[in-house]
Amino acid sequence: MQYKYLIVMVFFHALVNAYPISPNALRKLVSNSQVIVVARVEAIDVGRSEVVEEGDSIEFINELSQAHLVVLDVIKGNPESELTVEFDKFVTCPAPAHYKEGTTVIAFLDKKTLDNTYVTHARNYGSKTLDEDELNIYVQRIKEIQQILQIEDKKEQGQETIEWLVKCAENKVTRFEGLYDLNPESEFMSYFDKNKHAFTQKYKLSKEQKQRLRNALFSIEKLEYGDFGLIDLVKEDNGIELINFLVMQFKKYDFSQITLEQIYTVKLYMQYLSLLTVNTQLMDIEDEFNKKYLFVDKEKEQLITLTREFLLVLDDL
Repeated sequence: MQYKYLIVMVFFHALVNAYPISPNALRKLVSNSQVIVVARVEAIDVGRSEVVEEGDSIEFINELSQAHLVVLDVIKGNPESELTVEFDKFVTCPAPAHYKEGTTVIAFLDKKTLDNTYVTHARNYGSKTLDEDELNIYVQRIKEIQQILQIEDKKEQGQETIEWLVKCAENKVTRFEGLYDLNPESEFMSYFDKNKHAFTQKYKLSKEQKQRLRNALFSIEKLEYGDFGLIDLVKEDNGIELINFLVMQFKKYDFSQITLEQIYTVKLYMQYLSLLTVNTQLMDIEDEFNKKYLFVDKEKEQLITLTREFLLVLDDL
């Protein structure tokens, strides 16, 4: 088991070093993309993908797909009213840009120099399929950060940026966009970030901003993976209110089985509750869980047992 764990860690380290782009939250997308549009996906031309064998030779053929967009609103740049966006739907690390016929997207684009087509800036980070309410929120946040980036006084710009990030983090729709800058270490994808200054940048939040984020945390009906970054920003030395909230939230999950999708969320619950309670029994169970969680298919029953033991200890606190 220890040998397999080592293999996984070596593979993970290699993957981190090979990752082609850093995660891109909204502030960086707005600043670095050439064009930003709200558009309707009119049609998709799907490129073919096949393996061709000829004698001893094997060739992988992968033609780029194309999304044909009708522009509804221009937020940045001077694009045409109809755009062709090329994307590779089979690429990984990170996932490809996502376009589905008939949907409305906010697309962050760069124009190719050799023809009249576009590519999506930062792949899946740069294509956001949204409903009407989500779309309105995103457009408002984009226009706000555009104005902030024009402020010449760097101190004022910094203060306004922090306020904008807090505003993003308060809302479930844009939570990742705010938390990735405010607390990058809380996001799994930060391990793939090649911009190391993102980990050292610390934003000093006001008491009022912390309280707003605390209110946002405690108003969450069911705490999920993307919400945990709020905890580091609002936790206090006397954290009984936060502990009780996390225990209540943890018990909302069905632990008759643990799915691959749940495993990282369960891990975070254990991590934060062990840290906040400073309980050695919880820490020991968390440690055992951490040794097995990467092998959820094989270790599922033991992971379920450990989770139930963790909950029993919480009940006795």
